[in-house]
Amino acid sequence: MSEMPRRRTAPIRSISAVLPAFDEAPNLSQVTTRTIDALEDTVPDFEIIIVDDGSKDATGRLADGLATRDARVRVVHHARRRGYGAALRAGISEAGKQFIWCLDADGQYNPSDLSRLAQFDDAYDLVAGYRAHRADSLLRRLLSRAYRLLIRVSVGAKARDPNCGFKLYRASTLKGLPLSAMGRFVQVEILVRLKERGSNITEVSVQHTARHAGRQMGARLGTIVQMARELAAFRKRRRAEAKSVPDGEGAS
Repeated sequence: MSEMPRRRTAPIRSISAVLPAFDEAPNLSQVTTRTIDALEDTVPDFEIIIVDDGSKDATGRLADGLATRDARVRVVHHARRRGYGAALRAGISEAGKQFIWCLDADGQYNPSDLSRLAQFDDAYDLVAGYRAHRADSLLRRLLSRAYRLLIRVSVGAKARDPNCGFKLYRASTLKGLPLSAMGRFVQVEILVRLKERGSNITEVSVQHTARHAGRQMGARLGTIVQMARELAAFRKRRRAEAKSVPDGEGAS
């Protein structure tokens, strides 16, 4: 995936930022403020959609307060936790701008890196961030490496950092994808679907820092099991889709 634009481009006019949040009360206000600053430096028109995924702490109340103080912030509430993928998809469905910027609300990314993703104007359908220096434990880094190998072999998803929670999508391309993952496998699902449609994709390094507050969920057994199940279900679904395509109408 190249970092050179493939066609004539125009500046990005507007961005919807989608922040899935589960029990991120210690981080949400600062992340949202920094996200607003990054957007103001990048585009003339933007909105922020915080998806409170059934948080048990003060995340929902803080999100509502942020929306009250700034009309550019909106909140989607889930009555119970539905999962990262469900939260991300909910935010995507609410987004109304030209591009959709998906970023985690845990404070481990620097929102100012938006400029690195937007530098190509509208040349790509996806500009995917990757963590050049991942500030996680050795276990999480090893699991991530194994996961990258697994999805490359099983579904052909080649990416430096498929689960990096810092990506910029063309809204019209992203909204048309058939997505079903409820957990973090949604990142891979999006990537594979975009590649199937011949989308223009590039990757750019972004900053990543250690989590200072809240709980990490990625290395938990339940998260890993869910991702494995969703991977198996996705492979089964793609096989069924391939069989349903009449002869001569498959991908070239």
